[in-house]
Amino acid sequence: MMPYMLQYFQNAELYLSGTNTLFTAGGRKMKRFMTTAAVLAVTICMACLPAEVHAAAKKKTVYVISGISVKEDGKKTSVKPTYTKDGLLKKIKWVLSDETYTDSFTYGKKGQIKQNTEKILSGSHKGQGATVKYTWKNGRLTQKIEYYAEGDSSTTKYTYDAKGRIASSSNGHEEIIFTYKKGHVVKSEGDKIKYSASLDSKGNVKKWTRTFDGQKIGYYSAKITYKSGRVKKLTRIFKANPMQEKEQKQTLTFTYKKMRVPKSLADKIADQQWQFINHAADSFAW
Repeated sequence: MMPYMLQYFQNAELYLSGTNTLFTAGGRKMKRFMTTAAVLAVTICMACLPAEVHAAAKKKTVYVISGISVKEDGKKTSVKPTYTKDGLLKKIKWVLSDETYTDSFTYGKKGQIKQNTEKILSGSHKGQGATVKYTWKNGRLTQKIEYYAEGDSSTTKYTYDAKGRIASSSNGHEEIIFTYKKGHVVKSEGDKIKYSASLDSKGNVKKWTRTFDGQKIGYYSAKITYKSGRVKKLTRIFKANPMQEKEQKQTLTFTYKKMRVPKSLADKIADQQWQFINHAADSFAW
């Protein structure tokens, strides 16, 4: 299935929690520092403001993807997302050349994903789909369970490193170890399957390879064009696995819209947008 990102680096797992990093629209890391006096001054002034101004001060303007047009083999398809009032992805509708399907997401009070449901609306697999449920403890994802239409299920559990990032995942058959760069996973290693990725200067994926027992079984490369610091166009060539007869070439064009979102969710929203842009073939992840 395509949805949940933990298939980009684990089909092969890749999980980008994004809990410790704030990104600008272009993907650059950003930290802000204020002196004690400045913080005190802001606190005093805020205390004098009316309630509606307090609420506004807790908001942040961000850009989110409003649509993606896709060109492949002379055919045009589209991807249309909708969002919750807080700026998190609510539903993605994929209109492909051979099928249409949706991914729907639900969240907890702190913006932690609770469930991802995939429904195939047209095509040879119409009526099929899958559901993924997530378990959180102390702000960390500890487990996900995937339920398939055939009645099967798969459980994945996670461990964390000292920085609060997912260090490994295990589905009972294989353990995957993750390596990070610029706040994102760039390598995952299991007993047999290994993934490695390289990022451009703005932190977006420009290349990845997948190997099994040392032999390359999948690859991806992308040419990324930016406008106003945001990805405008992405031309990618990839072959997801040995079962794919020929490599695919796609050109994706992105449009955006502004949203006012809670500052407390800014990191999660930035992470979702990164994953939305950088997913490829069989990858999705929140």
